[in-house]
Amino acid sequence: MEVTAHLGIRYARHVERFAPAEPVEGGPTTVELTDVPIFPQLPGRLDAAMGPALQRNPRSEDAYFLNVWAPEGAAGVPVLVFIHGGAWTTGGGSACWYDGSTLADRGLVVVTMNYRIGPLAHLAPDEDTDPTPLAIGDLLHALRWVRDNVAAFGGDPDRVTLAGQSTGGWYAHVLNLLPEAAGLFDRVALWSMATRQPWTRDRLAAFSARTAERVGGDLRSADIDALLAAGAATLREQTVPFGTPGSAYLPTQSPALPATLYDPAGAAARMHADHLWVRWTAAETAAFLFAGPERDITAEQWAGLLAEIPAAERSPRLAEAGSDPYAALVAQTSWQLFERFPTELAEAARAAGRSVLITHFDTASDLAGFGSGHTLDLPYQFGNPAQWPDSPMLVGEDPARFAQVSERLIADTLRFTGL
Repeated sequence: MEVTAHLGIRYARHVERFAPAEPVEGGPTTVELTDVPIFPQLPGRLDAAMGPALQRNPRSEDAYFLNVWAPEGAAGVPVLVFIHGGAWTTGGGSACWYDGSTLADRGLVVVTMNYRIGPLAHLAPDEDTDPTPLAIGDLLHALRWVRDNVAAFGGDPDRVTLAGQSTGGWYAHVLNLLPEAAGLFDRVALWSMATRQPWTRDRLAAFSARTAERVGGDLRSADIDALLAAGAATLREQTVPFGTPGSAYLPTQSPALPATLYDPAGAAARMHADHLWVRWTAAETAAFLFAGPERDITAEQWAGLLAEIPAAERSPRLAEAGSDPYAALVAQTSWQLFERFPTELAEAARAAGRSVLITHFDTASDLAGFGSGHTLDLPYQFGNPAQWPDSPMLVGEDPARFAQVSERLIADTLRFTGL
């Protein structure tokens, strides 16, 4: 079917750095997705696998834009709203990776959006005056825009699936518990949901102070490139134990974050969505470890790490790794960071009477050491290989296999959204 793209629609506007955005509405601004600005950022650590597509979009602190793909002549069809990932530090809903044309061609209205990331989202010095994390406020504005406007594109505002990948999955989970988000969606998909613990207030204060020293002044007025570089330098000062994928910026503990955030039973009882989908890849953390020293971990090193992990916290998939210490490390860290909590949440949601779908993505990349790593499911999920021409994790992929795997993921999506 014919698909119409509406790109660069403004859903909010910039007030000042670290201030909540103001909701506004504006028409499409461009005909090319790569012309839509995204929020300022440095190259990400997953560029080595995903490719440099984010470098094609312009940067702006006023990048409150969303994009809509809709079947021509649609009326009252389900809506898929996608929140991108990027370790709270990189990414953009306007990256060509998330072109929704293929999904819209199958009958969905697809919406992607930008939201604040990196220091602009996480170093807010006045957060005590408004405890809602800035990125969550941005996403709430975008979801309200969808509620108020998606019918004009043929979507049903009462049949909205909120899907998030990685960091986007974390935000989707938070929104599923926030009172302010009630009624904005009825289904939630958590794809490779990240489960890092938020920073403490003391951690934020120390990080902000060190970064301010580096820019030589107030974080509010610092040149954005200087702020990005200073924040990156402060992040590099973090000590990360061998075998642990490092983290970048993280949200800070706040009274606006649900107390049941990582309490499976409490979250299952509180969630807005009656339908929950959780999915993870078979080797999530390989995406962070395949190019690092962990790739050459020895059996002795792994034995030392394993000895410090209580039996109750070990991955149920360790046996599958056999005698390969790298595979065992990937299995354990993937369980800890991406699999355990979504699994427990899904089980609790099912026990609470919710409709639950649990799937795994096990297609492997030819990229050495990557396997079925974090983000590998995304090209198949969106069914748009042409938008990933320089992605190392797809080098050597057979087009026929790509089409087959993509069809499976898209079919899952269509069923889950109720199409």
